Amino acid sequence: VYVKNNILYAKSGNAYVSNSGGNNTNINLDTNLYFGASASSAGSYTDSHPRFANPLLVSPYSNLHLQVSSPAINAGLSLGNDASGQPLSGASDIDGNPRVTGSAINIGAHEL
Repeated sequence: VYVKNNILYAKSGNAYVSNSGGNNTNINLDTNLYFGASASSAGSYTDSHPRFANPLLVSPYSNLHLQVSSPAINAGLSLGNDASGQPLSGASDIDGNPRVTGSAINIGAHEL
């Protein structure tokens, strides 16, 4: 299981990523932005390139768009293409706009 280029929020005392069923193995995290529970640890699972910062969403929980000063902008990891040449990150963001604009993909669901 790969978890990459996501904004992860957890309340204090909760894990960012949990495997409560115990049937998932080889969980790999990379280049995620963590906000809330800890400012220095992704928890039980190691993230190769973690970032700990407020993602500066327009309105957390109800509007996942990034503000122009968000640390998530151009901070994502290129996931490459599948065998058909389609981007593994998807071709479009939450608004249907191109998934990559600028120098790199954004972390999260919105490409500003």
